[in-house]
Amino acid sequence: MDTTRLKENQTPVETPNSVIVIFTLPNSDTYVSGLLRVFLDGLRQIKTTDYSETTSSTITMVTAPATGEVLRLDYVKQ
Repeated sequence: MDTTRLKENQTPVETPNSVIVIFTLPNSDTYVSGLLRVFLDGLRQIKTTDYSETTSSTITMVTAPATGEVLRLDYVKQ
């Protein structure tokens, strides 16, 4: 795999605020479906339990992360 496509510890465009549930990848990136990891305050989230892959550039959290929580993404860029 081309390691330049691996993006780690990326911050989504939106900032958690206890309301927003849809988060967009930074830099207009798109990810390869199934090759995305979501972390909330350092804890890996479980696909379908905690979030869903909405489009190739967005995820939807089941519960809106609270203000001050840190959301990070690891993914393979398309």
